[in-house]
Amino acid sequence: MLKQFKELFNRHAALISELRARHEGRPYHNWNHILAILYLASKHPHLINDIEAFFWMAVFHDLIYRSDRQDNEEKSAAAAQESLIALISEARLTLVCLGISATAKHQVPEGLSPAETQDIAFFLDCDLAILGTDSETFSTYDAAIREEYAWVPEPQWRSGRAGVMKNFLGRDPLYFTAEMRKEFEASARYNMKALIKELSA
Repeated sequence: MLKQFKELFNRHAALISELRARHEGRPYHNWNHILAILYLASKHPHLINDIEAFFWMAVFHDLIYRSDRQDNEEKSAAAAQESLIALISEARLTLVCLGISATAKHQVPEGLSPAETQDIAFFLDCDLAILGTDSETFSTYDAAIREEYAWVPEPQWRSGRAGVMKNFLGRDPLYFTAEMRKEFEASARYNMKALIKELSA
C-alpha cells in the first residue's frame, strides 16, 4: 500500500476505527472492499493526482449502505462532508464528495479539471475492478451481493441483477483508464456475460 495511504491511516486512526466499525456485518460492502480499492490504487500511483482526496473517497464511499435504499451515495457524501470539514481544504472536500456521489451511476461529473477528472475516473475504475477478477473471485463477489439483497425474491433478483450487468456491458469501454481497461475489461465482459446467461437460465 502507498506510504501516503498508510500515513493517513495512522494520522486519523480514531476516525478510521469508527469508519471501519460501521462497515462490519456486510457480506461485500465491508472494510475489505475499501482496502482492496486502496491496494489496487497503490499499484498505479501515477494515476492519482490528489492522494488524500482519493483516500477519503475510498474510505467514505460505502459508509452508508442499505440495499433497500437509493440514497446511500448521497448520505455517504454528506457524512464525509460532516466528518472532514475541519480536516481538509474546501476544494479537496468538494472533490471527495463528488467522487463519492459519482459511485451512484459510475459516471464522472462534468466541469472538472483534468486532474480531478482523472482522480474520480480512476477511483470509479477501482471500485468496479471486482467485475474483472478471475471467475472464482467474481462468483464469490456475486454471492455476497445476493446475500446483501436477501430480501429480494429470486425472480426479481434475477431480472434486476441481469439488468445491472447489461447496463455495464452497454458501456464501451467499461473502465475509464487505459491501465484498468488492459487489466480488467476483457475479464469483466466475460464474467458479466456468463452471469447474465446464468441468471436467465
